[in-house]
This record gives sequence, structure tokens and C-alpha cells, in this order.
Amino acid sequence: MNDVDVLVLEYMVSRAGFARHQVEHLRRWWQATAADESLLAFLQRQRLLSSPSSQILHQIANGHLTRGMGFTLLDPQEFIQIRRQLPEVSGDVGTDPRVTMTLFGSDETTPEMPRMPAIPEPPRVGGFLGKYLLTEWLGQGANGNVFRALHPTLQIPVAVKVLTAIGGSDEAARMERLKSEARLLAQLNHPNIVRVYDFEEHPHYPFLVLEHVNGPSLAELIEQCGRIQPDRVIRLTKQLAEGLAAAHQLGVVHRDIKPANVLLTRSGEVKLADLGLAIMRRTPASPNASARGEVGSRSGTALYIAPELVTSAALPDERSDMYSLGATLFHALTGRPPFDGRDIWEVLDNAVKQSPPCPRRFVPDLSTDLADLVKRMLAKDPLGRPYSFQNLLLEPALSGEIPPPRPIGSGLWTKLMERWRGRQQRLQHV
Repeated sequence: MNDVDVLVLEYMVSRAGFARHQVEHLRRWWQATAADESLLAFLQRQRLLSSPSSQILHQIANGHLTRGMGFTLLDPQEFIQIRRQLPEVSGDVGTDPRVTMTLFGSDETTPEMPRMPAIPEPPRVGGFLGKYLLTEWLGQGANGNVFRALHPTLQIPVAVKVLTAIGGSDEAARMERLKSEARLLAQLNHPNIVRVYDFEEHPHYPFLVLEHVNGPSLAELIEQCGRIQPDRVIRLTKQLAEGLAAAHQLGVVHRDIKPANVLLTRSGEVKLADLGLAIMRRTPASPNASARGEVGSRSGTALYIAPELVTSAALPDERSDMYSLGATLFHALTGRPPFDGRDIWEVLDNAVKQSPPCPRRFVPDLSTDLADLVKRMLAKDPLGRPYSFQNLLLEPALSGEIPPPRPIGSGLWTKLMERWRGRQQRLQHV
């Protein structure tokens, strides 16, 4: 760390109100992605710091300006803007690389909000949220908790995604993300994407009502099986590619494709879930789409996020989703993610600096075509990946005839479903 970098950190703490965990977040992100680059150069490359501010800091470090005068010339709002965009959970995000994390938030920040009055108890299993009876906690998505619930009129199970309690400095941003997810899902009427039924603006706990998928996620299946047979991986890849092709045609970028967001029905169909981080990009099919939230927004899951979103200010697009799908397929085929580590920073460091391993190293009998396809999907250079999900469907590794899926009611699938149901029942009684 050189003198200019020390000045940057000193200014952040003394003049811009950065907390220690926020400075640590920036430092670890910088060290995980830029081995020989100064912190100042890293901030400029990520478009977090302007050239005039950089020049002033260099002048101070070279002795041409005193610290007092130089710090006065710096725009404090520029650094406050950086501070406000850092994720609230940055102090804890390094503990689990499987969890969706934010490297840097949206450019659209929300000012500090006054303390809110007391709010009711959060939704719980056995209680009602609006007219829906919550029957089981299913997990946590990008924007809130997900419950299984009962539709009061149709008497069918649905999934209810509940935003955590309204209030705090990011209230408007979180509410807008949930609304955005509802709007995107409403446009994506595709059999391989979870459908949305309703959106309720509850005064304290807004929620989405979604299609309930009666089966495990791909993450649970990998945990139970170790790795998935190639023919089944090919089948789910084709279905995911079809769903993602429809999404990208409308300008939707998912940004958080991973095994936990791939749901499997009892009949073997695949449903892509959790568009809580999805954004709209302008395309010929959606010329009026808003680019809101794109610039400066680096969110995803460390094990599956594309390296260009970590090392530069590149915008998420179809090829960053292609990388995430490739990392998901690698995990399904081999039983392990392409890059691993003790925390997100080590994972990101490995993903940026190392070449992805060949899947055949872990599964020697895997076909060469399928192994090569996964490696191309994981290419460091986005231009080296398949151009689109439509093109992905034409790949020789995916175009062969695949036997129809075995029904879940027999053989190994029966055992897996029994384990899954048993675990869900145990969780329900905890």
C-alpha cells in the first residue's frame, strides 16, 4: 500500500464517515481482484472515484499540497456516495460464499431515514399474512424470506416471498426491488421460470405470491447425490437455457443463477427462481427498458459470479449469466464449484486469477463435448463464451437425443424425495 492509498483510507475514515467494516470491505475486494494495482487505481477502474479527486490525492502525496488544503479541495459528497452504496452486511458477507452478496450497491441510493415506529411481529409459520396461511418456511431469497402457504380460495399451495420489515435507510430501495421482481416475473410467462400470481403492498411486510414448486432445489440434490448424472444435467441445462433465452429476449438479466435457485418438480421439470437481483437491459425487444440500477451494481453469489463483474465496472449481461450457468453446471456435474475458498474473498481471488479446471479431472468418463462446453461457458473473456442461450441450445453437447426422465416415484428419485420431505418435516417442527 503506497502513500496515496493511505491518504484515501485516512480521508474515508476522518472526513467521509466510513465505518471500519466498510473500509475492510473495500480493502478485501481490492486485494482479491487486483494483485499489483494501487487502491486508488482500483477505485478509478471501478468508477467509484473521479479523475479530479485522484489528481488532488496525488498532489497531496507528492507534497505539492498540504493535507489540510488538499482535503478541503476534495468533494466530500463523492466519498459519502461511495459509503452509502456499500452493502449494510459487508462486515458479515465474507463468512459463506454460497450466499448472495453485494460487492457494491446501486447508484440510486436512499438518504438516511428517521427512526420508524414499532412494527408488528414478523410473519411466522402457522400465522396469516394477508389472506394466506403460512404453512412452512422454505428458505431465504435475495429480497426476503420464502414460505409455503395455502391459497384460501383455491386451496392450493403457493410460495410467499416476504420482504423483511419495512423501515431503515434502504426501505425504498428494497421495496422497489420486490416490485421490480414482480413486474419481471409477470412478463416472463415461461414454463421454466417460476410464475408470479400476485403482489401485496402490506403496510409492514410486502410480499409476492409465487408458483410453488413441489420438489428439491438443484443445490439440495447435489448435497444428497454428490454429483448429478450427465444425462440429467443436459436435460436441465436445455430447460434452463430455454427459460433464460426467453428472459434475455425481453431484456432481463438474472444475475444470481446458482443451484439454490434451480428448482425441480416431481415430474423432472426445471424452474428458475428468485429474480430479486434481476435487472432490465435495453434490447430491440425492449427499447424502452430502464437501465436503472445497472451502473455500479455488482451483486451475485461469489461461487458463481462472472469475474468481469468483480474486476471491472462491466455491466451484467447475457454472457455474465452464461458464466453463472456454466459454474452451476460444473457444480452439478462434479459435485463441487469450479472455484472454492474459505470466504468470498478467497473464492473471488481464485476465480479472477486461476483458469477453470476441466470437469473431466473430477469425472473422467464425462464426454469431451460436454466438458469443453462447460469450460467455454467459464471463459474469463466474455467473448469466449457461447454468444447467447439460443446458440447454447444448438451446441453438439446438448443437441443429442436424451432418454426421457425417470419418474420421481421410483428408484433413486424416490429415496431422494423421501429424504427431502423428511428434512422439510423436521424443519417444520423445529
